[in-house]
Amino acid sequence: MKKLLTWGVKTSLLFVFVFVFAALEATAANQVLQGTYIDVISGIGTTIPAGALTPIGNAVTVSCPGTTGTCTIQGDMWVTNGGGSTAGNELEVCLFVDGNRVDPYCYGYAGVTPADGTYFVVSSSQSLSGLAPGKHTVQTYFWSRNGCEVTYRHSTYTVYKP
Repeated sequence: MKKLLTWGVKTSLLFVFVFVFAALEATAANQVLQGTYIDVISGIGTTIPAGALTPIGNAVTVSCPGTTGTCTIQGDMWVTNGGGSTAGNELEVCLFVDGNRVDPYCYGYAGVTPADGTYFVVSSSQSLSGLAPGKHTVQTYFWSRNGCEVTYRHSTYTVYKP
């Protein structure tokens, strides 16, 4: 019996199949906006203790409509922080959904609080897909290596269905 495909051709075909399958998995899905929830406050001083992941936003209940399918929740968060006096005071802004951190690597350091006591704005955008229909609680948290003060925060939470 004659061989139709050589080892090299078989390997190339397998590579093409894996590449096409991976590309299909990585394709972004169209999402339809279901709701927008805004949590904002300014003029208050919230002390962030050193090394403590601290809630700075209100716990907001959002709704994933329907009885089937899933939803994606996205949080776009802006925080003014400062009042620091130490160099290298790294910080992070984190989205929590239903009491759990969305990004397990939330400590990727979104910025550094100025050591001269001034204030600046830092932002982060995070999302979580595959959520069941129903009510979910979202909240913004802030982490600072050496502590600081948060004076303003604005979080926009959006809910989408594929």
